[in-house]
Order: sequence, then C-alpha cells, then structure tokens
Amino acid sequence: MEIILLILLLVVFIGLPLLSMRKQSQRMKEIKAFQDSLDAGMVVKMTSGVHGRVTHVGAHTIDLEISDGMVTTWDKSAVLERVETTADSSEQSSEQSEQPAVVEPLDEPYPGHAETTRVEGDNVSIAGEDKQQN
Repeated sequence: MEIILLILLLVVFIGLPLLSMRKQSQRMKEIKAFQDSLDAGMVVKMTSGVHGRVTHVGAHTIDLEISDGMVTTWDKSAVLERVETTADSSEQSSEQSEQPAVVEPLDEPYPGHAETTRVEGDNVSIAGEDKQQN
C-alpha cells in the first residue's frame, strides 16, 4: 500500500511537471524556428499584441510596418506568431474613429469624492469653505 502511494506521489510531483516543461520547450522551439524563418511581407503579431507587416529582416532585428508609412524596429525574439490578415482590425478601428467621442459632464469632479479643491490666488476653497494660504 505504501509503495503505491509513493509511486503516485512521484508521478504527481515529478512526472506532471516534467511533462509540462517538455510541452513548453516544444512550443519555444516552434516559436524560435518561426522567428528564424521570417521574411519580408509576412503579417505577424508581436508578443506585445502589436500587428504589422515585416518590411525588412536583419540578423537580430526586423522592421515592422504598423501603419501606412509608420515603420518601427523590433527585436526578432519579440515576434510571436504569423497572422493571416490585419484587415479586420483596421476596418474596426476606422469605423470607431469616424464616430465622434461623446463626453458627459460629471456631477462630481471624481466619482465618489464629494470634496472639490479650487485655488484662486491666495484663497483655497474646499467644498465651499474658504481658507487663506500662508
């Protein structure tokens, strides 16, 4: 009975973490192989979430066009995966930019804060109280 318990504990505390590390290692190898195969014209997603088209591939860096005429330089290791297209996100952002922003005035300067502070010259007004600054 104790041998079975010992075997189960070894599987749980040693076997499962080793299996997890192996899967992570395989994923890192796939990403590294992809980063080494980068080519100009590919649309990629960076680890930060930025999408763009690769315009130039150097030894350790890439140039990424994130908007028309906007080219930034990135380290190759920051490339996460290939993206099929950026058209969906571009259309969505252009639709959002066409709509005017609506700003509603607040009753209180900061929600949850009833006190307001106003400084005019030497006078400080806090929630309707006037105090003289020294």
